[in-house]
Amino acid sequence: MDYTHSYESVLVFRPCGFLKGARPGVPVSRTVMGASPRQGQGQGQEKRFMNNEVWKEFAAHEVTHSVAHYLTTIQELRQRKGYAILKDVAEDLQVTKGSASVQLKNLKDRGLVSEVDRHHLCLTEDGEKVALQVIYNREVATNFFHKVLGLDHVDAEINACKIEHLLSHEASQRLLGLVQLLSQDDPTVAGFLKKFSSFQITCPDHENCGVCEDACIGDS
Repeated sequence: MDYTHSYESVLVFRPCGFLKGARPGVPVSRTVMGASPRQGQGQGQEKRFMNNEVWKEFAAHEVTHSVAHYLTTIQELRQRKGYAILKDVAEDLQVTKGSASVQLKNLKDRGLVSEVDRHHLCLTEDGEKVALQVIYNREVATNFFHKVLGLDHVDAEINACKIEHLLSHEASQRLLGLVQLLSQDDPTVAGFLKKFSSFQITCPDHENCGVCEDACIGDS
């Protein structure tokens, strides 16, 4: 699916919620080289606060994995069959009709799903925007994992499914740009991908590592 041209018109989606200016994975306590202990302590407290705020935003994220799957399932059923009903949603998601009914009531209360003629489900304007964002994210992430990172297509789809509801507008756009850049028929790109495919992770002395902060990422 190609949502590139319609992206700007459909994406009104609350992103995962990193604070503006904050970086994911910022260490909570490490004295900056060359700073005094007091300066390092102050920066450590600031980073600790930033991490707490990031996790608060993440916990408050409105679109959960389950919500994303219900919305995209309704969207895809209506495209495939012309309608969506409770029974079909439950079967597609492999859940009981009771569980599906409870979740759909929640989505109706939140203004993401509506019901026509007391049986047929459809997405509201807001629900459709979220569903299209998630579908777009899934396609972009699947292409990245498969074409750039070299995962087989099944693993690429599984990993994309895990993050499809969390990617923000900006993250998806940048990821798509990277996929397009690395898909070019260019000797430099081909050389990079060849080197990357055989690259082995090595861990230098931790204090001189330009990637890791508090703990060695390679050990995880």
